[in-house]
Amino acid sequence: QSWINTCFNDHIECRNSSETRDPLLPKRLIDVSLPNRSQVKLQLTRPGQRGKWAALSHRWGIGKVFSLESRNLPALVAGIHITSLPLTFQHAITLTRHLGLKYLWVDSLCIQQDIVADWEAEASKMPGIYHNAYITIAAAATNSSQGGIFVERSWVPTSKAVKVSGKNQQGSVVLDLPLDFYLPKDEVTYLTSRSWCFQESLLSHRLLTFDRLQMSYTCLKHSLVESREQSEIIAREGKNTFLPSLRAALAKDEQSKIQELTLSWYHILADYTSRSLTFQQDKLVAIAGVA
Repeated sequence: QSWINTCFNDHIECRNSSETRDPLLPKRLIDVSLPNRSQVKLQLTRPGQRGKWAALSHRWGIGKVFSLESRNLPALVAGIHITSLPLTFQHAITLTRHLGLKYLWVDSLCIQQDIVADWEAEASKMPGIYHNAYITIAAAATNSSQGGIFVERSWVPTSKAVKVSGKNQQGSVVLDLPLDFYLPKDEVTYLTSRSWCFQESLLSHRLLTFDRLQMSYTCLKHSLVESREQSEIIAREGKNTFLPSLRAALAKDEQSKIQELTLSWYHILADYTSRSLTFQQDKLVAIAGVA
């Protein structure tokens, strides 16, 4: 909570990247603020309505996923018991409430999956939904919506960077070995191999990630982890550089802009094409937000 509050209130880089007022709400959201805390409902927003929301980035997994369809639309609008939802959604609801937010956006619950026209219209808005979200919650610790966000993690809470003072006492050297130093990325997070999650992370101003090792937070200023203390210099190395570099490139002269955007696009394609999709027809829409 303190990471996010500090970012929202004090980070000029992050604050200036948002509108001066709350953004327009997506067409549908999950209202987590019902008086009966055991229930949530699908909220159909009004045109022009503004507010804050959390967006969930997750893996659907194999098999049938609980999703919005014509048959269950009335029940979701009326309100459903939280325990009828997959565990990852339940945990995302808990986090959204803890952060003091009223709304949560989940792709499978806020896009009608059995109506092609609705899916095409709302899927095309996903880049803006993640870009304008108050916070994106990345459920990276499990490979399906049934796995949850809060899982047992293998790290030592007392792990800290070691400071070695120099002889002249004018400074110190920080020997910092991340927990995942020797681990392949796909053994730490299940999201880096999925195409849909690519633009969701790049476009989010604030990304709260729960992977198999720990919780981390990434914004436009820095990246923080719960397992160890970090100097500001080290924290800045993991910040989201995509949005600031894009704005900087667009502000340059035409030739420089084309060169930088072309190089950036090659890097994007190299990462994106190494990831996997369940449905190959999604390959264009899943990268449309950064194209």
